[in-house]
Amino acid sequence: MKCKIKLLSEWWFNESLIISVIIINAISIFLYAFPELSQTYGTTLIVIDEICALYFLVEVLVKIKLIGFKKFWENAWDRFDLILVIITLPAIVEPFLPPDRFIHLIASLRLLRLLRLLKLLKFVPNSIMIISGLKRALKASIGVILCLFILNIIFALGATILFKDIAGAEQYFKTPFHSMYTMFKVFTVEGWYEIPDMLSEAESSPYKIFLIRAYFIASVGIGGLLGLSLANAIFVDEMTIDNNMKLEEMIGELTQEVRELREELDKKS
Repeated sequence: MKCKIKLLSEWWFNESLIISVIIINAISIFLYAFPELSQTYGTTLIVIDEICALYFLVEVLVKIKLIGFKKFWENAWDRFDLILVIITLPAIVEPFLPPDRFIHLIASLRLLRLLRLLKLLKFVPNSIMIISGLKRALKASIGVILCLFILNIIFALGATILFKDIAGAEQYFKTPFHSMYTMFKVFTVEGWYEIPDMLSEAESSPYKIFLIRAYFIASVGIGGLLGLSLANAIFVDEMTIDNNMKLEEMIGELTQEVRELREELDKKS
């Protein structure tokens, strides 16, 4: 039985065929997003998507049966595949469900299968270094991201209290959640001046206008220029640390050789 499963795995679940199915599935999902194509070829595209989804499900089950769950779980890519299969499993039965307001949420789960395109990184030169660098960068950036989140909450609450009663500010500062989104846009330093200019036009008091502008300058300076710049610097530094590590190893080897050479010269003298 195990020999048959192994033969099935070699024929139907080899790397080349899996990558081909991933690309076909991605194309079908992409084309289905076009209203004209979904109306004309919607059924065909859904069938292709369902076949690909079942293929991925069987692939995971066959691999678990062949190597065992413990060994399967030790591989990061296998864990990635299993999690995607479990999360997107409801989308398989979506075509058979009656129309409902939650049906689009279930259907959108199939979009997560596009994450399988990340498997193409296997064919990218030095992909292992890229992935390891990305892991280090994410770990190192957690602290900065947490600080930015806290700053976002503080500035959002302050903006809600200060600006929610200004005419025209309801869409930006109606609730703390609205304010958090608004201040996040301010932190990105993209068109940040438009909101304080709008608030200033609605006020006649020079004191309040000064307060508005000072508040947003502080927001941009602390959250945008310092916070995001620091996060970017840490991320880039961790991504490129492999080159520094190699250089440090070479310097260490050179230093050791110089020491050994000095010791030999001292002995001879």
